Amino acid sequence: MAINALAIWGWCSMADYRVYSLDEFGKINYAEGISAPSDTAAIALAREIRANARKCEIWQGRRLVATVAGSGVVQLDTQR
Repeated sequence: MAINALAIWGWCSMADYRVYSLDEFGKINYAEGISAPSDTAAIALAREIRANARKCEIWQGRRLVATVAGSGVVQLDTQR
């Protein structure tokens, strides 16, 4: 089930993202679809729903948007 940031961010054009939680070996152990109006909103939503994850990645299609470490550190994809 995709989570929609509409209630948090209000009505606007939404994009689809995938959040992948990674285990200590870098393997996907959880995946979830979300919708958000921007990369920043998708990152915030991913941090909220995967707060206990060791590491997670936010993807929009084939583009890696960001990597979020369990400590809350965000590494943005700079290769656009």
